[in-house]
Amino acid sequence: MIFILSVILITSILFAPLQITQASTDTLPTDQSVTSIYLNNWKDAVNIWMASELAQTDTGNYGPRIGEMRIDDDYTVNQIHDYSAFFRDETNAVKYTEPHNFASEAYYDEGGILHTKYLDYSGNSLPIIIEKDYAMVPNEDFMVAKYTFINHNATSIDFNLLEQIHVNNITKGGSNQVHHGWYDSNRNSLFVDMTSSGQYYVALGAFQTADGYQVADDTQSDLGANDVSAWYTFDNNGTVKNNSDEYAVDISVAFQDEITIPASDSVSISFVSTVQNNLTNVQSAIDRALSQTADYWFQQTTTAYSNWLSQGKTINFADDGINKTYTRGLVTIKNATNPTYGATPATTNPIAYGYKVWLRDSAVTAMILDQAGFHDEAKKYWYWLQDRQESDGTFKTTSDYWTNNMYLL
Repeated sequence: MIFILSVILITSILFAPLQITQASTDTLPTDQSVTSIYLNNWKDAVNIWMASELAQTDTGNYGPRIGEMRIDDDYTVNQIHDYSAFFRDETNAVKYTEPHNFASEAYYDEGGILHTKYLDYSGNSLPIIIEKDYAMVPNEDFMVAKYTFINHNATSIDFNLLEQIHVNNITKGGSNQVHHGWYDSNRNSLFVDMTSSGQYYVALGAFQTADGYQVADDTQSDLGANDVSAWYTFDNNGTVKNNSDEYAVDISVAFQDEITIPASDSVSISFVSTVQNNLTNVQSAIDRALSQTADYWFQQTTTAYSNWLSQGKTINFADDGINKTYTRGLVTIKNATNPTYGATPATTNPIAYGYKVWLRDSAVTAMILDQAGFHDEAKKYWYWLQDRQESDGTFKTTSDYWTNNMYLL
């Protein structure tokens, strides 16, 4: 519900009488984190970050992850099962390979960077701090993810990471079309061709040389098999098989990296992911991303959001917490808005409302954008709404975020 709360707070700021007084205490962040949030590249791609539990009733076995990657060639299909991380503390011989046991938090900053943090694991604190930041770079064809491992201990710690994308074969259990996955050593990237099932290409690239990679049949659990799913060998001894080519119905691809974090220091490593409609485009997206550093793309993202925010109305309260609420709420709305159509969902958590756009609620969001000075975004929505009008002048109450199909509820 954080998206709805952001809309309410921005509405209050924009439409309330402006009375700026010195705050005795700045408004502090809530200790209740968002459990699902959208990211988009401002043109044709939408990803969704999700926590281990989207609600109290969510009993799935996922952890903090990118749960959806979609592009506007066919928004109806989520191209992945999940894009997840698994960890091992090799110094203390502790495994963190059941990610649904992780608590996590996530929030946008004013620069459009989605900050996430791995908190406790099964109620136990971690020996280091693990942060993972995402930049869905505006007007580019990829998302960059950067880990920062922070060690406040007096001695160094060896930590092991498995970074994995498990793709979604929509024919699995039906016609079982075979997909092709491979490792491209020249690009230091993993690719999956899903065109046999009418889908697209998914890629995962690394900005640094990893200790291992794996292209796997995700259903294979035999530790002796060369195409075993990377999770099994990583869980077993922290390694992967370095299988470089695979044809299978159910494919996952992964990088494995062991990092030594010095005492009272930090280490960062980064990856890039993308979904594209053909091989040329997916290779070009990876090439462009890896031609620069991850920090370069984070700065590009921050600059783009700073420029965007500067086009709107500036709010300057004495309470910096309210100022951040305002700008971060606008960034959240920008990311939740479908970049192709211009409509916003009822909430960024699909477990309760699915992917419904309530015409009433999204109209209020458009008015907020207009009042805040973002007239192009508001205009795009009003034209979208105009196209949803029935021949008798009425409107149905909801629309599907991905297809624009209209419903009465």
